[in-house]
Amino acid sequence: MNSSSSLALALVCACWVNASVATAQSVGRIRKSLDKATGGATAAPGQSSVVVANPQASTQAQAAAAAALAQKRNQQSQVGVDQRVVDFLKQRIEDGSADAAFDLAKRYEEGKGVVADPKESRRLYVLAGERGNEEAKAWLEAHPEPKKTETVEKAEKVEKAVERVPAKAAGK
Repeated sequence: MNSSSSLALALVCACWVNASVATAQSVGRIRKSLDKATGGATAAPGQSSVVVANPQASTQAQAAAAAALAQKRNQQSQVGVDQRVVDFLKQRIEDGSADAAFDLAKRYEEGKGVVADPKESRRLYVLAGERGNEEAKAWLEAHPEPKKTETVEKAEKVEKAVERVPAKAAGK
């Protein structure tokens, strides 16, 4: 073996040793990252799977985190969907749709996609009924508007009850 071939062999060996050291360092960093991510020890050299100290706890925590993230994303997307539906229904009401008025009245009654507002809900039920929606007519029959005398009587009863409450109990 001449000196140039031994020098070439030495260079190849040195490169191989450096590559092995770099690979070992990379593997070490990857194992540390896996340990941090999984909360347990990683696979021993030569094994292909990750060994976790408590697989149930890790799986439960990961499942809970995934479920919470999915719920948050669903809620965010639902807000956008509800707003688009409400806008669409309002446009259809302007175009004369009785069904859209009924649907939006239901949303105002339930507070779905809008702030619950019984007055607006009743107004929309009346509008839908006037335009011929049978479901709205049935709802209006089942929920008659209180007569003004009934409302005044209830207000007077509340006033009398408040007058009877001692000043200290009323927070004065």
